[in-house]
Amino acid sequence: MAVEATGVLYQSEFDETVFFEWFDKIAAVQSLGGEYRTVEIFLRAEAIDEDVLNEFVALYRRYHIDPAELQIFATHRLGSWFSSPDRFWHREIFDRPPPAEDRRNGELFSGDYPWSVAPTVGVHTKEWPLDLHVAHTPDHATLEATGVRFYSTLDEGAFFDWLDKNPQVKSYQGRQQTLYINVDINGGEKWDLWELAALYARYNIDMKELRVLNTGTFGPWFSDPEQWWHKAVFG
Repeated sequence: MAVEATGVLYQSEFDETVFFEWFDKIAAVQSLGGEYRTVEIFLRAEAIDEDVLNEFVALYRRYHIDPAELQIFATHRLGSWFSSPDRFWHREIFDRPPPAEDRRNGELFSGDYPWSVAPTVGVHTKEWPLDLHVAHTPDHATLEATGVRFYSTLDEGAFFDWLDKNPQVKSYQGRQQTLYINVDINGGEKWDLWELAALYARYNIDMKELRVLNTGTFGPWFSDPEQWWHKAVFG
């Protein structure tokens, strides 16, 4: 069984990396292939269960991939469960035409398919202890990420994997629904700041929290009006 994802747009190197690592962690995924702008995901049909289907919904929703690509799961033995009107994704996936035959050659981008599911539906958030002391490191910036909504277990894992890959992120800890991220704004490379902007954009976190990155070594570069994140952060 094969599923396709066409025209995925990655906002950074880590964004692309965690996308493919997500597939690696889905037990039913056997291999990946590709042609032009299309990623082909080959699955072992017998290994597909409800958790696998939930992960595909979460992944395609997170990366704004055409929901119609998932219509193929209606032909699986769990098709009646997956295509049930009771599923929150039913209208998003099935109330639209099948993917166009020429989609591989079109100039499609992930932003062309933002899912219209309400942001509070099919999500979970993390809750940390109230009495946790948040330590602040001198000459570092502390970013806040409050109420981050995750679409699945692997979606949450991808978020923290992304943080762990960034050499400027020295530590993070949570209190209630806020994650405090300790960033060495005078170390690493300027592209590490790009990764933080891409992470906040991908996970729909308030970009204005990134304004504190303007105080470090790469502040002038980060606050340049030509950067794609400038309006969301400083506007």
